[in-house]
Amino acid sequence: MKDRELTKIAAEEATLDYVDETEADILRKVKALALCLTLGIFGVHRFYLGKTWTGVLQVLLTISFFGLWINFIWLVIDANRIAFGKLN
Repeated sequence: MKDRELTKIAAEEATLDYVDETEADILRKVKALALCLTLGIFGVHRFYLGKTWTGVLQVLLTISFFGLWINFIWLVIDANRIAFGKLN
């Protein structure tokens, strides 16, 4: 009887850990999407996601006129990838 109770408790704890991790992932995605939509032209969302080099590249591209257009297209693509969970 105790084995069943321990198994049940362990299964419940594993489920709770999974739910907490999923909520954290959703919160991280929402924060990244908010950063992308507000400061994405500067690549701030890339720094937040740990993609430092592409963030630096976006900051450097922001300086030039053509870079602004490239960054705008990049921002739209990143926003879609973050929203659909393709960009971690």
